[in-house]
Amino acid sequence: MGRFKTGDVVARKSYGMDILFKIVGIENNGKEDIVSLKGITCRLQADAPESDLLLQDDECIKEYTRKHGMAGKRRQYLKNT
Repeated sequence: MGRFKTGDVVARKSYGMDILFKIVGIENNGKEDIVSLKGITCRLQADAPESDLLLQDDECIKEYTRKHGMAGKRRQYLKNT
């Protein structure tokens, strides 16, 4: 296992870090860790190699959820999913 864990919030470098995702699973394909992702403000699931991800800090998550109209629900959603 690498530097991320289930529940971390990350963004994909290859997509300009435009969407924040919560990590819902991590598997190794024999070469590298492949991370399963779930969007935190939109209904989107994806996977990505660990090398494409950047961990987001609390301030970044707060700003992102504020911009996307989810500020009041952020804590509850991140705990429950």
